[in-house]
Amino acid sequence: MNRSATARSGRTRRLASSVWVPWTCGVLMLLTVAGTVLALGGRVDRGVTVPAAILDNQQNVTAAAAQHVRRALHAGELDLAQLADGLTLGSDTTEFDSQVKDFKQRYGRYRSVYVLDAARRVLARAGTTAHPDQVPVAPTRAGSSDATSIDKVPVVVQYAPFKYGSNSRAVAVAEYDLAKMQHAFDAVRPATA
Repeated sequence: MNRSATARSGRTRRLASSVWVPWTCGVLMLLTVAGTVLALGGRVDRGVTVPAAILDNQQNVTAAAAQHVRRALHAGELDLAQLADGLTLGSDTTEFDSQVKDFKQRYGRYRSVYVLDAARRVLARAGTTAHPDQVPVAPTRAGSSDATSIDKVPVVVQYAPFKYGSNSRAVAVAEYDLAKMQHAFDAVRPATA
């Protein structure tokens, strides 16, 4: 019995030492980096001073492009809400197809526009393949997802729930192609003196 307890004690010590060695090395590396930064006084000489006018100009251009993108995404949400309102008026899902195709054709900034029912089946679609997995389950209000990559294309998924027929629920979804907003970012170029 003593021999078994001694063997377990030895195994526990080896396990504890194998855990502490990497942890100690990590702490020593962190302290080395911190000591180097402290020795430099927290400053690194960049050698070149950028004039304040150039920095201000670049900041203004970047802010203007960001404002343009915000407005474009907000306009997309409003357009989709309008589509959802139009779909609410129709009680027959066969009418959805023509409305969705018309919406996609009218606004060329979407990769795909589609309508999902409560069971997440596609009722109508225009454009590329629908991605129901990108839409929240049973959203209660309109919204947008964070930017994501679908088929290697940067996309924001916008959605607007609506009621149709007797008591059915559905969601209008549009995949906003962020690559089509590239001109907003192309305007943001480094300012030159």
